[in-house]
Amino acid sequence: MFTVVMCFVTSLAGIYRGWLNTAVTSGSIVAFWFLGSWLRSRRERKAATS
Repeated sequence: MFTVVMCFVTSLAGIYRGWLNTAVTSGSIVAFWFLGSWLRSRRERKAATS
């Protein structure tokens, strides 16, 4: 019984880690894209006012 529980826990941890990696990767990609577009729009707005 203990072995079955351990197998279940380790598989759950593996799934969780995979989901976590996916979430972190997509989150950082979105953050970089958002930051880049925000900086670009700020630069364009500065160029338009001057």
